[in-house]
Amino acid sequence: MFVPVVSRLSTLLVALLLMLALGVAAASAATSVPDTGDGRVLVAPLTGTVDPVMLEFTERVLDRAADDGFDAVVFELDTPGGLSTSMDDIVRAIVASDLPVYVYVSPSAGRAASAGVFITYASDVAAMAPGTNIGSATPINSNGEELPKDLRRKVINDAVAKITELARERDRDPDFAEAAIRDAENLGAREALKQDVVEYVADDVRALLEASDGATVEPKGLTLHLADAKLERTEPPLTLRILKKLVDPNLLFLLFGAGVIGLAFELTHPGVALPGIAGGICFLLALFGLSVLPASGAGIALLVLAAALFAAEAVAPGGGLLGTGGAISLLLGGLLLFDDSSGYGVSPWLAVAMAIAMAAFFIFLLRKAVQTRRLAPTTSAGSLIGMAGTIRRAPSSDEAGAVFVDGELWRARSKIHMSVGERVRVTGVDGLELDVEPDPGATHKEAGT
Repeated sequence: MFVPVVSRLSTLLVALLLMLALGVAAASAATSVPDTGDGRVLVAPLTGTVDPVMLEFTERVLDRAADDGFDAVVFELDTPGGLSTSMDDIVRAIVASDLPVYVYVSPSAGRAASAGVFITYASDVAAMAPGTNIGSATPINSNGEELPKDLRRKVINDAVAKITELARERDRDPDFAEAAIRDAENLGAREALKQDVVEYVADDVRALLEASDGATVEPKGLTLHLADAKLERTEPPLTLRILKKLVDPNLLFLLFGAGVIGLAFELTHPGVALPGIAGGICFLLALFGLSVLPASGAGIALLVLAAALFAAEAVAPGGGLLGTGGAISLLLGGLLLFDDSSGYGVSPWLAVAMAIAMAAFFIFLLRKAVQTRRLAPTTSAGSLIGMAGTIRRAPSSDEAGAVFVDGELWRARSKIHMSVGERVRVTGVDGLELDVEPDPGATHKEAGT
């Protein structure tokens, strides 16, 4: 009963992952028809959380614009904020660009909150669409809670000094920038324009380029002549879109746990296949996501140790000791996966729940293994001889394989080389191991596959 349920769940998980990949691919393939005119402007969206994925896309866009001879870059920004380290790197990339960089808060009802305020202030031209807002830049931790008092004072003072310097260099209002950090102040587009937080309020990118035509941006000293420029839009590639979905510490931790469970189930039930496939996919997706986050070496090492202990418990049950060690290692790995200064973290409650769930899973496997050893085989040795089955794991000269006979998986030996999927006939039984030989023409007493 348990194996078919897990197989169906695994099939559903694989299907959902494939649908996600196809949907992301379709979204990344969407392009817009560029306008025609003199000059070229590259338009790119910066949406969602400010994180290493947004940083990577920002750098790619700026590099492409410089290499392909574009005259300016327009970033369409809509963000609730995010990681301060990624924000700092995005600000540095915009400031270091030799091209004029627009940051246009859009679409209507969009926002430039928290880290988005810094990105807007770093731009050469700051603009907003009607109905957008900017502000609420008070630093908080990754769980949305206030920082400890001493750390909060240090972080706020550093942020105020950083953003007010950006404001003065670009002749923007430093008072609002400071208030957005200290008091979480927020402004709508029209108020932001009146207070010199942004230079323009425009309905779209074309209107923005027309409004800014002839302006000189500081501190780069560049004069803009882009009213009739050709607009070319670029979107994040497939890999970055997938990463954007995965860059969540809690999701990655869940994927890691699901991967370990799937692989462990495959080790204890060889030949079922789908739990192993789903587990492998989850495991690799977790590693893929962790590759772009500032994960600590100690946390990753503890997760690897947990996976090794769980695998050892599945292959050679140690009375639950190995599984218990794996659960403890998993818990500590989740808690230590990210440094406090990184801005990321796995929920302690999730880490505890996952450790308990993994321990319960392996206790269940251990009990099933003990019960199986105590129970007499439901099929007598004599009735198996002559039955046909299918190879699920090919036997070798030094290792038994697995064969599906009479609705069950059995260990199998053979003196003849055979491949997975090949039809066989049982010629003998030795304890719980079957002797088999090839029988592609078997038609009677065949077992279900």
